[in-house]
Amino acid sequence: MPSHIVHRVVGERICGFSSEEIDRLVDAPEHHDASRYFCSHLLTHAKLASSAFGDKGLCYLALHHYLDKFTNIVYGRVWHYGKSKTVIDPVTVAQRVLEGLESSMLRGFEDEISVFKALELVIYELRARLEELRRKLDGGFQEALLEHKVKEYFESLGYSKSTAKKKARQFIEILKNCLTALQSLGPNDVELLRKVADVARDVRHRIANNAKWILCTMTQLDPEYTCKSLGVLADAITQLCSKS
Repeated sequence: MPSHIVHRVVGERICGFSSEEIDRLVDAPEHHDASRYFCSHLLTHAKLASSAFGDKGLCYLALHHYLDKFTNIVYGRVWHYGKSKTVIDPVTVAQRVLEGLESSMLRGFEDEISVFKALELVIYELRARLEELRRKLDGGFQEALLEHKVKEYFESLGYSKSTAKKKARQFIEILKNCLTALQSLGPNDVELLRKVADVARDVRHRIANNAKWILCTMTQLDPEYTCKSLGVLADAITQLCSKS
């Protein structure tokens, strides 16, 4: 799967920049995707990306993580659409498939479990509320109550109770990790993470505005996987993408 080709093409459009160095940094085998789930790793990667490439480096760092997530979403669903052996109106069906995949991508922002989402909750809180949040995450009843609220949120997105509980627990752990990390950081590091949170929010907005184009780019740059999975719809989707 030539995912890095997709990353770089999309990076040039979304960030006006792409970097093999950042791709290798994020995908290093010993810490693969660690900066999506741990504040300390994100801070390390953000320092390297920022010092070498400035704000464009931070943009591409966030974009790489989001594209990894969306690639998993898309590639996990395309096989479902290619089950039919025959389709009477492939163009109409292909349009619906693209809309369905785009909807799945955008839904990925709602069920996001990452440092980026945790930072938004932590960084933008007033200090008084931040201290209150720290106390809630010290364990016991308050933490359990917060976890329950997060679980209810994931259930509202259509997840089963068991999956929602698992996602809630994972997000609470990431949130606790961020709070612990921020307590030990100096003002410059905290400010860099604040900038990362701002950049990630902007990247999500740009991705949402370019979701269909990104889908088509994935399809066009990875025909061996997507076309095989899409079966009889492959040609129709390629035609639709060429017109978009």
